[in-house]
Parts: sequence; structure tokens; C-alpha cells
Amino acid sequence: MEMLGAIVLVFALQKIAALLSIPVILGMIWVKGKASRMDGEAWEQYFRQVSNRQYVVFLLVSYGIPLLLLSALGYCLYDFLSLTDPLILASLTFLFGIFHMIRKLDDHKRELWEKLRKLG
Repeated sequence: MEMLGAIVLVFALQKIAALLSIPVILGMIWVKGKASRMDGEAWEQYFRQVSNRQYVVFLLVSYGIPLLLLSALGYCLYDFLSLTDPLILASLTFLFGIFHMIRKLDDHKRELWEKLRKLG
């Protein structure tokens, strides 16, 4: 039963991190806009010159930040619940989350590239 609870917590933290990546993306765009004083035309020019690789890195970073924070919170939670090896569980939360994101990007890469081409 302890194993099932740990698995549920790992996946729940990953889903919460995915939800929190949206405010992170919006925050990163807001900071970029404020720092560079971007207007509509400048944003269009910026999105045209960003490469596909930069978009993927941006997505991984925007998901990785909340995932890392929630993995650290997960360590505290796993320890509080007296689950065995909370550090390993926290590490697995982060690693499985990143692997899941990479797999999803790979599964939907054709759709992603088409949308990115329309942007630029």
C-alpha cells in the first residue's frame, strides 16, 4: 500500500508542476517584455527569429522549474509520511517528470513544429 501511495504522489506532483508551468511561462514572457520594452511588432519579430530548439528549451525550463520545486516539496512530504527513501522518491519525481515531458514532445513533435512554423 505504501508503494501505491508513493506512486500516486509522484504523479500528482508532476501534474501540479505541469499546471504551474503555465504561470512560469507567462512570467518569463512578462519579464522579457518589461526588460526589452516590447510592443506587438517587436514580439512578432522576436518569435520569428527564435529557433525550434530554443522553443523546446524554453518549454523544458518552464516545466523544469516548478517540477524541481515540487520535487523538493515532495521530499519533505515523503519524509513526513515516513515513506522509505524520500530522496530517491523526490529524484524519481523530477526524472520521471522530465522524461514524460520529453516523450510528450517527441510524440507530438509534428504538430508542435507546424504550430511553431505558423508563429514564424
